[in-house]
Amino acid sequence: MAAAAPIGALVIYFFLSVAAKDMQIEKLYLVTGILLVFSCGTFLYAATMHVMPEVLKGNGVKNVSTTAQIALMGVCMFLPAFSHMIE
Repeated sequence: MAAAAPIGALVIYFFLSVAAKDMQIEKLYLVTGILLVFSCGTFLYAATMHVMPEVLKGNGVKNVSTTAQIALMGVCMFLPAFSHMIE
């Protein structure tokens, strides 16, 4: 199971290398972007599901309500989407 990430990276690399020969550069950027969004979403889901049971049991940050912790997690997930506005 530990070899899944490197093997997957190589498969995607070779897939994009072959696809790049047949695609226009804009379509290649679109495909790469979609794959990156899917990858990020999967990571966020796994990280959230790892932390959520501790928050719901009350083992999270002391003196902060469960609702506030969940809301803060949501804000932090969507914060990178607005990073281009900071410049």
